[in-house]
Amino acid sequence: MSVPPSSEDDLVLAGHPFALVDERVGFCAPRGCLKMTTDGGSSWQDLQRNRKRVAYPIFILDQGWGFARDDDLGGMCRTQDGGRSWDKMQEFGYADISHLARFNGRVYGLMRSNLFQSTDGGQSWTKLRGLPYQVEAMALIGESLWFVGCEGSCAAYDLRKGTLQHFPLPTQRGVYSIAGKEQTLIAVGGHGSIFVSSVNPPVWKKVNTGRTDTLRDVAFAADGTAFVVGGDYEDLFTGWANRVALKSREYVEWEDVDLP
Repeated sequence: MSVPPSSEDDLVLAGHPFALVDERVGFCAPRGCLKMTTDGGSSWQDLQRNRKRVAYPIFILDQGWGFARDDDLGGMCRTQDGGRSWDKMQEFGYADISHLARFNGRVYGLMRSNLFQSTDGGQSWTKLRGLPYQVEAMALIGESLWFVGCEGSCAAYDLRKGTLQHFPLPTQRGVYSIAGKEQTLIAVGGHGSIFVSSVNPPVWKKVNTGRTDTLRDVAFAADGTAFVVGGDYEDLFTGWANRVALKSREYVEWEDVDLP
């Protein structure tokens, strides 16, 4: 079955430029068109969908299952086939959730610096706690949810113990994304900021890249290679940051790569 080419009217707005599910499967959204890879990023295919527009943000939590906010329907949609089709969730009470993660069968959502939990696949939510600063990103790393935000703020919420610890970064700029792989943490933010740390205990060190672009997202591939994307938004409506894509295996020297 051939997939029809995307057009300017066929937009999926992505909260992040890419999402890696495992060593082979991942998603990206250049110019608002949702794409999927099943070979570790060597090739990308357009996803045929039953809706022309699924609004920002979008979350793919495994190979098939995910959420997106749908402003036209006034709520949230859920996919169970990797984004090919979307159904409205009638009971989804929090359409402003900006980040999602799943751990031990529970879904955790971030909404306006408040952490929520769902035990029924996102149909209903309870508030776990508030965070004392504006959060820009949340990521599940090991058994903890990590948060980064304004003025170098960073914290880890232990999902088993229910405790929150703060590990601020050495910057007064905004931090927009964090990711972890084995014993390494990487956070990125404004003015070309890249910070690297061990996981236990976190001791942040800034990497000097010589760049001044805003870095917006970071993720690890299965082999440990870290990828960072950023730059100015090509279009505020699509939310796709252009111009900058970097990768590194040792997290000290970073080289330019082409966006998919």
